[in-house]
Amino acid sequence: VGYLADRLEKLGVEDELFRLGAVRGSTVVIGPGESIVFDWEPQMSSAAELITSPRGLDSRFDPNNRRTTSERREQYHERMDAKAAARAELEEQRLARGAAAGEDADGEGVE
Repeated sequence: VGYLADRLEKLGVEDELFRLGAVRGSTVVIGPGESIVFDWEPQMSSAAELITSPRGLDSRFDPNNRRTTSERREQYHERMDAKAAARAELEEQRLARGAAAGEDADGEGVE
């Protein structure tokens, strides 16, 4: 029933039924001969129609706070860049201490 209601709404049948004066509970007959017959219950007209999730699901109740792949990659690269900068700074400090103590780049004393 939900599928049929969605299809009728997309085809504009509900708007046409409203225009023709149908009200909740009106009997609707679709097609000649072995027709589809049902009591019409119009879709709810409210802001809920603006929700783009499938019928029966409401994305407002199930927020997806997961990071996207591009966000994860960006954060990963930021961490790697920060680690590389920290390693470079530590290396500079090590070399500066060695130079002050009279050592060469290999950490051996200079004569």
